[in-house]
Amino acid sequence: YLIMPIKAVFFDLDDTLLVDEAISAEALQVTAEKARSLTGINLEIFKKDVRHQAQSLWRSSSCHSYCRRIGISAFECLWGNFQGPTEDL
Repeated sequence: YLIMPIKAVFFDLDDTLLVDEAISAEALQVTAEKARSLTGINLEIFKKDVRHQAQSLWRSSSCHSYCRRIGISAFECLWGNFQGPTEDL
């Protein structure tokens, strides 16, 4: 197969190309449906609890102020990989 060189890299810093909230909501819905199929839980209660826990954990995390400064939401923190050379991570 042909490998093409990278000619450009896009950074979507304001959710104009990829809307994080919609993707996070869709991922939560799929996760809730999977949890319901395995355990029979109530979808709406599960999603409400996940949102609450995500916000709570995000606010109490050591990187909360850094995340707020660079615009990372609580839901992004659920799937983010916080590795790097900065002390803030």
